[in-house]
Amino acid sequence: MSQKHWTDFVGYIDAISYLDRARCLIEWERTTSRYPEEPEGPLPPDPQLICYSWIRGISEMAMVVFVHKRIPEIQYLRT
Repeated sequence: MSQKHWTDFVGYIDAISYLDRARCLIEWERTTSRYPEEPEGPLPPDPQLICYSWIRGISEMAMVVFVHKRIPEIQYLRT
């Protein structure tokens, strides 16, 4: 059995764009319930997004959240 190495990591970044003139990683999420409209501070990024940030050297992160409800909604949140 071969050992896994850090080079075995495979992942796909959803998007890289500019947000408030800063380069930003963007993660697309799906959920059935909304995140708080005004969370206390930025939302913590998920571990996958942290890995992408480290690999690409981009510290700014945001989420585009598709909320599946009777009437679909989209939220834009900073992490």
